[in-house]
Amino acid sequence: MYPHLIKTCLLSFFTGVFVFSLFGIDKIYYLFIPLGFTLALLWNYKKFLNYLLIIVFFLAGMGRVFIANEVINENHIAFYANENRKVEIIGYVKREPEIKNGSLYVILEGEKVIYDKLHAKVKGLVQIKTNKYGGYEYGEKLRINGYLLRPKKFKDFDYPKFLEKDSVYAVMYSPKIMSINKKHRFTLWNGIFSLKRIIQNNIEALFGEPESGIILGLLIGYRASIPESMLVDFQRTGLTHILAISGYNITLLINVLNALICFIGRRWRLFFILLAIVFFAVITGLSASVVRASIMGGMTVIALNLGRKGEALQTLLFSAFFMILHNPKILVWDISFQLSFVSTLGLLLLLPIFEKLFSRWPKWIRENLLVTISATIFTMPIVLFNFGAISIISPLANVMFLPLIPLIMLASFFSLVAYVLYLPLYIIFMAVSWLLLFFLIDGVKLFAKFPYTYIENINFNWIHFIFFYFAVGIFIYVFRKSKLDHVSVFRF
Repeated sequence: MYPHLIKTCLLSFFTGVFVFSLFGIDKIYYLFIPLGFTLALLWNYKKFLNYLLIIVFFLAGMGRVFIANEVINENHIAFYANENRKVEIIGYVKREPEIKNGSLYVILEGEKVIYDKLHAKVKGLVQIKTNKYGGYEYGEKLRINGYLLRPKKFKDFDYPKFLEKDSVYAVMYSPKIMSINKKHRFTLWNGIFSLKRIIQNNIEALFGEPESGIILGLLIGYRASIPESMLVDFQRTGLTHILAISGYNITLLINVLNALICFIGRRWRLFFILLAIVFFAVITGLSASVVRASIMGGMTVIALNLGRKGEALQTLLFSAFFMILHNPKILVWDISFQLSFVSTLGLLLLLPIFEKLFSRWPKWIRENLLVTISATIFTMPIVLFNFGAISIISPLANVMFLPLIPLIMLASFFSLVAYVLYLPLYIIFMAVSWLLLFFLIDGVKLFAKFPYTYIENINFNWIHFIFFYFAVGIFIYVFRKSKLDHVSVFRF
């Protein structure tokens, strides 16, 4: 009884966060009518305390979103956003700058805003879009002159909400930037980013383009150097996920390590896998999306390894609960969080069913295909709703090319280590990496040319979204009632 009540309360909290994020305080009272009607239908006086607890979690979810909204006053940098005047901002680079779509994006933590004769001390973050060759570093102090703006909505994309999830309420485009102090004090973050740059420089020295771009995408989630045409090919074949750090990549890492160290004890295996997840998260820069994916993967593998497979779903829900409690805006506005969560959910709920149904298929086909299909089914509505496109050839492409990914990761990692240690052995590992990358890149390019395998401009709305997950839920419920034995993707 209690596990079901706990899951229901957590889902009620998520629902509260979800509805308040979408409707806000002005329209939220409309929801109390259907909520009251539903409770009246299901009312049972013996479960009064259960209903009360569920309602409390629902209200707590709404309250958490309300508290998370920042107050924009004269002490906040966004207060001074005005498209008709230039301002000067002094502040520090708050996060590692990112190159996206040919531009450099810098998150600046404001200290002072200057215009006319006003010198105002401020707090808050601003996103700077500038030339990709800027070369700014985390912790560097900058003086920026330009138009400070509030982000605007696009036709099909709520850009302000997307930035607000990271506490960014103002933007500047192509401003004049001057570095005030590059000699910032050393911190743990500087060390992490320096290590990341060392890895990047050595990989680029070992492999030319586009091979180095693929390896950097796999090892540290850095894909700025991958040619745009190649990114399109990966998108058309449904393989973009391997170049971005997500829950799916963490699952892949877990499975690779589990296969490599299968000869040691279960608890030692768990220790090394968790250590690898932490190292992987650190080396990729500890971005919010990586941390969330790592937490989900780590907590799920702990639950499964301890033999509590029935509690894996509850563990996943608790992981999401604490992350949403920390930042409630990620539930609705962070697509990477949604994909990490639902892909892991698909592996927990759908994969055992598919493994039972297709148990007679060859193992190498079954494991790659069923993992892909389980994750794809659960992520498909989110992808369709946000991007309106789908790759029909994705399952086949994943079966063909996913087995190459762990081999490429291992060979390129060993070649990097040997190269740094001045061991001639790096040439062998590099040759293996080159061969595997040849098959991957040319194979993806070939698959991307197949006609009618990538469908765009799909109109997928909320009604389709809800109906899809409702149908999947019915499918899972029916097969669970048939008492199929539980088989896990994590083979400990």
